[in-house]
Amino acid sequence: MHFRYADVDLGTSTIDVNYGITSLVQKQGGSTMVKILKEWFKRSQEARARRAAMSELNKFTDKELQDLGFGRSEIYAKVHGIK
Repeated sequence: MHFRYADVDLGTSTIDVNYGITSLVQKQGGSTMVKILKEWFKRSQEARARRAAMSELNKFTDKELQDLGFGRSEIYAKVHGIK
């Protein structure tokens, strides 16, 4: 995942990273950074999986996609869970 910006302010316990997502993190000694890194790693793995799925689905022919029940224009929405 490529971050356009990252703003970490542990004084207010707020993390603001990519897509305007704001997560509140409780300060608990040194475990705050561990939580931040675990969340970042989880989100980066999810983004990598979505990119891989998009890449594979874009290799399908229109007929194969039709057999799956959606068209080429719906790939992004299906991969990202948008209805």
